Amino acid sequence: MRPELRVLCVAGVALAAISVPALLVDRALPPSVEPEVIAAGGGPARFAPLERHGDVQRLTVATPRLPNVAGTAVQVVVGTYGRPATQTVQLALRDGAGKNIATCRVPSAAYAGNGLVECPLAQPGRLRRIDVTAHGTSPMAVDAVDDGGRLVAGALVRSHRYSSVASRVRALGDRIGVTRPVLYSPALLFACLVASFALFGAAWIVAGSRE
Repeated sequence: MRPELRVLCVAGVALAAISVPALLVDRALPPSVEPEVIAAGGGPARFAPLERHGDVQRLTVATPRLPNVAGTAVQVVVGTYGRPATQTVQLALRDGAGKNIATCRVPSAAYAGNGLVECPLAQPGRLRRIDVTAHGTSPMAVDAVDDGGRLVAGALVRSHRYSSVASRVRALGDRIGVTRPVLYSPALLFACLVASFALFGAAWIVAGSRE
């Protein structure tokens, strides 16, 4: 291998050894803003079908007791039985007396099949039940927990904004912490990944030089 070609190969290996792991880490990082679950019901959930009334489907579900936290929204998982989302979903949030405290209409373009629909709520501590309505005839369901014959659904979420890339890296480290040995920090894992690319490139260059 000519000296000038060897220099180009070394530069290419060094660039790949750093850029490829960095790209992998960037793809794995959480987004700058993501929903944070504050409270939700527990137990195994199942999809409960909405009841059809002509061209409208309805289902009322109870909600877990939620804390009064400002800047939050209530999320519900809706199921479309494998079909694309085509129907507008309406969430009517009601208190213990049945009084409507918030209403949101979510068009089909705003959620995916078997995805989340949400509605902002100023006083989530008052919420006791949700009336879910779908305007259309395609089968739809709500992911709910059967609590002694009573369907319970809904989670309280708010937007969490990471202040920097370093905070996103720390969040990623916390999430993968349960799957890696204790002695291996995210920084060490990144260094090992860079070293593996570099060693492979070095072996390739040495093999080319011998030829």
